[in-house]
Amino acid sequence: MPAFSRSQKLPIFDNPALYEKLDAETLFFIFYNQPGSYQQYLAARELKRQAWRYHKQHGAWFQVRAAGPWAEGKGTRAAGGGGMVMVGSLSSI
Repeated sequence: MPAFSRSQKLPIFDNPALYEKLDAETLFFIFYNQPGSYQQYLAARELKRQAWRYHKQHGAWFQVRAAGPWAEGKGTRAAGGGGMVMVGSLSSI
């Protein structure tokens, strides 16, 4: 094993307060690269708090925002109405 790789996770990554300070890209990295771990749970919890939603079937995160007047009649409303528009996603690398 290369000297730069860690066989143990650092305890700081078990602190939920740390995840509030991380940007979305870092949270996505943790989510997709720590499957089944407590760190994945913490990253998912923070992404959800930041209005991201995980779609199990697509295996991707989506963020929806309330539709404004600019979205009217342009086919951008999500299925079922509800006034929501999908604005982005990031799936596993």
